[in-house]
Amino acid sequence: SWYFMSYMGYFRARTLSSFLIKLSMEPPLHASTRSPRLCSREEVRHGFWKAVTLKEPPYIPLEQMENSECYGTPYNHETAFPKGALFETWEWTPWNTTTGDCDLTKWNKERFCSVMQDHYSNADDKSTVVIVGDSLSMEHYNSFLELLGLKFILQKWNSKVSFVRYACDDQVKLVYRGDGRFVRMPTILATDKPNVLIANRGAHYAKDNEFEKETKQVIPHLLTWQAECGSSCAFVYRTTVPGHPNCQEFGLPSNDTLEMEKRIANTSLYNERQLEKWHWPDYKRQNELAQRLFTEASIDYKVIDGYDINILRPDEHRGRKTNSDCLHGCFPGKVDTYSALLLHLLLEKVEERSHDATQTRTETTKVSMTGSARNAAARLSSRDVLARGPKYNDFWLLISRRLRLAVTIVPKVMCSSIRTAFNRLECGTENTRCAEARRNHELANEDLRKMTRVAFVRDPFERALSAYENSYRNRFIHINRCHNMIVCTFSEWVSELGKNATSTFENEHFLPQVNILQLDQMRYDYIFRLSSPGDQHFFWSILCERHDSIKVNIAHHDTNETAMFKGLEHLTPETFEILAKLYAKDL
Repeated sequence: SWYFMSYMGYFRARTLSSFLIKLSMEPPLHASTRSPRLCSREEVRHGFWKAVTLKEPPYIPLEQMENSECYGTPYNHETAFPKGALFETWEWTPWNTTTGDCDLTKWNKERFCSVMQDHYSNADDKSTVVIVGDSLSMEHYNSFLELLGLKFILQKWNSKVSFVRYACDDQVKLVYRGDGRFVRMPTILATDKPNVLIANRGAHYAKDNEFEKETKQVIPHLLTWQAECGSSCAFVYRTTVPGHPNCQEFGLPSNDTLEMEKRIANTSLYNERQLEKWHWPDYKRQNELAQRLFTEASIDYKVIDGYDINILRPDEHRGRKTNSDCLHGCFPGKVDTYSALLLHLLLEKVEERSHDATQTRTETTKVSMTGSARNAAARLSSRDVLARGPKYNDFWLLISRRLRLAVTIVPKVMCSSIRTAFNRLECGTENTRCAEARRNHELANEDLRKMTRVAFVRDPFERALSAYENSYRNRFIHINRCHNMIVCTFSEWVSELGKNATSTFENEHFLPQVNILQLDQMRYDYIFRLSSPGDQHFFWSILCERHDSIKVNIAHHDTNETAMFKGLEHLTPETFEILAKLYAKDL
């Protein structure tokens, strides 16, 4: 194929040893004076919980759910929320809002009512919002009610429970339907005829095949509903956040998603019954599965990323003092964020309808890159004093103040080794992680003009192979239906990788390197190419069909020999073509 031949020419034209590129890149343009745009989904889901002090709570529930340990036992709203006392809480803050590059909508009752009437109403100016799911969605519904000035519903959840309330001067009908497995969804769509539908599969686990079957069954009904209501409706899917085992140990939010996911996956923290019933480590995969099914069916939908946001909240659970309930949350609390995100998504959808939406909205975390690195550099023509652009995402930035060195790391390009070295040098230990901008938010304002700015890149074929080899040791490197190298051959892995590039690129281990480096936002002094002799030997052996060399190569990899050899035997030209298409910009 053309991609394959192009890659061959490109590969042979380079030296097989690491090389150094010196880029004479101009500084970025001045930041625009235009008001910040709405944060994109990728920007919203990457952030941190910031401590804030409010003059008063957003609302004071007169009662709490049964067995709640949130604000004293037994609960008394007058002692839990003394009149005139300040309210200390936490606010979800996307990183890009701290630089003023984008804006995350804050909850506002009047604004919500106005948006519903102006953009999501029927001919009679009335509208219906339906929340569908299990007890976690009932939490969202209760929080929603309180934020709209209505009263909390004190009732234990069951699969058939339903509630109806009215808000915004009775112009907005608020409906809750208990349906954690979407069994009642066709009836709900036909009967309630929602203008805004918020759905969630909930915490009642079903095996993947059942999950997929039940979700697929509702898709035709969603398509029919969307065709009938047109632009006056919006479908929002909320991802499910698992509980946090032994939540009693936490009194503050976390700043480390990987640490939380590792804890949730630690089977020693559950008893046998909990493991069999809860399946908390499976939530992330099934969140991705639902979205893939909606995307493949061309469903028009938005996402409230409850998983990404509240997995960082091991605190503030309903049973936080005795571990009696480490799944549900407190009121007021972290679940209130969902209503603010709903308003944000409704405004975003309104903006998308406008004529100039495609010109004004950009994806900061997925910087579009056309042409070569030098072409990108040429676009940075202003003699600004900054070393990085206003839209540079610090998520992959490491800084050593001792060495005066700033590095943008790329997953599967020696990033763990670089990160460990920086943290040991700056913090005295690799566990503190103070050298990482994603953990240490003070680094976001670091002046990089006096630092040497460096990046490491890797041949995208070698990088894909490294991810495959590492997949059985690193559970964060996985693809739907092909979780690791023990299950799939390399060709099967790559084939699955290419089926849905949008979903694939949401995992940073597969995100194109040019998107991470953001070459039109960072003025690098040096870009190094990392290369592995073993990986090069592997690919040259494949291209030259020297299977005896391939077997030798196996012995040099710290991996499963049988699975690896199986992967080599089934390689096809299509494997290279898929990778070349996925990573054309990187090539």
